[in-house]
Amino acid sequence: MKEVVIASAVRTAIGSYG
Repeated sequence: MKEVVIASAVRTAIGSYG
């Protein structure tokens, strides 16, 4: 389930950015 890992990484990046 790479989608879950990718989604988590994306959310973390967005949270760090915004």
